[in-house]
Amino acid sequence: MHQLPLAPSNCVRRWRALVHYPLIGIGPRSGCRCHHSAHHARLSAGGNDASVADHTLALMLAADQRLRETQERMSRGDWSILRGHDLYRKTVGIVGFGRIGRSLVQRLRGFDCVLLAVATESSRAFAKQNHVQLVELDELLRRSDYVSIHAPLTEETQFMFGAEALGKMKPEAVLVNTARGGLVDDRALLAALKDGTIAAAGLDVFVSESDPAFTSVTEELIGLPNVIATPHAAASTEEGLARTNMVAARCVVDVLTGGDPPAQCVVADGRRR
Repeated sequence: MHQLPLAPSNCVRRWRALVHYPLIGIGPRSGCRCHHSAHHARLSAGGNDASVADHTLALMLAADQRLRETQERMSRGDWSILRGHDLYRKTVGIVGFGRIGRSLVQRLRGFDCVLLAVATESSRAFAKQNHVQLVELDELLRRSDYVSIHAPLTEETQFMFGAEALGKMKPEAVLVNTARGGLVDDRALLAALKDGTIAAAGLDVFVSESDPAFTSVTEELIGLPNVIATPHAAASTEEGLARTNMVAARCVVDVLTGGDPPAQCVVADGRRR
């Protein structure tokens, strides 16, 4: 459970109503301003974990099997075969080992992958049970054939994947980001994809979503043949949205009845749950 950085004067002026935001993750712009009217401001997360993990896996496979390039060639009448790469028994590094990262682990076990994650104390029991090696970020970058990002966006993690981090990855590696655009410096990523520093990328999020100055960078990125891109859609499946709405409804009912909210609810009225 995380307390959002909201000033009481902005979010709790009069204790009359409840505002609820069904979201999958938290970043610097996830806050709300509920002037004069909010009793509670809550964000429900957790309903879309499976959806985002599935989408992440799809991006991994599509990027390294070169599906975009293949279909574009076929549409021009060129049925020559582009050789991709197996995910089977490859090394996958997971940066951000929360609900979505752990959901991805469960899926990757079926591919007999070597699984790496950045070490955190709270993740040790799950990692041991699921045969995940906990390592430092530099080692993860050097060893991984795929790097999948699931970290929160904070001041400390903004642009954590810049030219230096990308330069530590294998030239045949694939970077996948279904977390937040600001975790990756898209200008550095564009250069790395063009000059062969890394092989490919699967992207569901972009810096330009929050910073229009990166719009041209995004346009160039999604035009590259070695990029498979989606419009921040990983969480938006029919089933995932239904689960999220159910969590949201439970949060509202629990507040109105004086009960404890589900674990997925993040309270933003100055108190922790």
